[in-house]
Amino acid sequence: MTRNEHTHRSGAPRKARAPGKLIAGPLALLALGLASMPVAAAPAPPTVAFPTAAITTGGRTITVTGTGPAGASVVIFSDTDGNGRSHSLEPQWYQTIRRDGSFSITVFLVDNTISQNLLAYTVTGSEESAPVKLPVITQRPGAPIAAPPVAPVPVAPVQPVMPAVAPVAVPAPAPVQDLVIDDPVMDIVTGGDSYTITGRAPAGMAVVVFADLDQDGWYHSIEPGWYVRAARDGTFALKIPLFENTTNLDLMAHLDDGTQRSLPVKLPVIFQVPGAPVAAPQAPVPPVAAPVAAPVAPAVPAAPATAQGSVTMEYGAYSCGQPQRSRSQPFTPDIPKGSLTMNPNGTYVRFDNGTENESGAYTYDEASGLITWLSGPFAAMQPVSTSFKRNQTTAQIDVNFHEFWWICGINLNR
Repeated sequence: MTRNEHTHRSGAPRKARAPGKLIAGPLALLALGLASMPVAAAPAPPTVAFPTAAITTGGRTITVTGTGPAGASVVIFSDTDGNGRSHSLEPQWYQTIRRDGSFSITVFLVDNTISQNLLAYTVTGSEESAPVKLPVITQRPGAPIAAPPVAPVPVAPVQPVMPAVAPVAVPAPAPVQDLVIDDPVMDIVTGGDSYTITGRAPAGMAVVVFADLDQDGWYHSIEPGWYVRAARDGTFALKIPLFENTTNLDLMAHLDDGTQRSLPVKLPVIFQVPGAPVAAPQAPVPPVAAPVAAPVAPAVPAAPATAQGSVTMEYGAYSCGQPQRSRSQPFTPDIPKGSLTMNPNGTYVRFDNGTENESGAYTYDEASGLITWLSGPFAAMQPVSTSFKRNQTTAQIDVNFHEFWWICGINLNR
């Protein structure tokens, strides 16, 4: 019997294990299982179709288009620290790539800036692609607005005319309505860090208040939003946060029953001014009683006609600011724009950082609330329109420059 044989109990020799061969134990099987598990591959990086080269635009946004894996998410971010990775403190925009593999993301720009650190990458599950650097984008007010090229529309071949068949009308579900905002009912100024929106809605219905940053009238997940369900008595109260020196002029509200939404309701503007009194809840507007027929009185001479709904101009020094809109930083303080003094003799003076800039003349129509600039700095800037309105505690002048606004306010309790 050789060294590589052992004796079986029956006396017959038994061949020994081959040298180096191991018996598979639990740890060995686990190691083999882990080694055989597939490793998730990183998704392909996005392909940017626009812009493909450095570009200058006069717009405050630019639409980045391209292609990538359908169903994945594409993220564009400003790599401010230069490490090639996105962080929560860095401005970023994202979108789910469409079924046809395309995407188009609106990126917000700031006046007179050069965006040279924009990167893009795709995300699938927990895996990210390598980042792709975007071309340098320069924002210059007054420059032509850059936009992706429009693909030509293919002309379909002429088909033979078939007899018309009347379609079967399928009534669409009616949108959920019955949303009433009781407070606020008009623009307000407050020094508080929050304000409570109250109103009425169907019991149990979700009420959503949101900042409509893209001004399309609908809530999106990347826009700041708050919600509450209406109580059994059909009332709701929703507290929203306010940030210092912020003009909240894009607040909207709608109902959501999980399957459809109501038409949105525009909320009044809420100004947050540090040091101002904390605004008290506004009283709801009482319902108008039905008119009661009165006996016919003898005719009397008619009184002179008076302007209906006229608003008297408030003279004095207004503080001006430019509200900002940004998806990455939704609640940013207004940009200071100095002050504006309105005089009763039809003249005005604009002060920039405490220094008199220039004076000019204006006219005001109390019936329409519109201001026309005849000369001076505002006439030179050629705004689209300028309107005046008076609230309970403040008055304000809204100057519309089409792509942005200046809002000048004055405290009536000064």
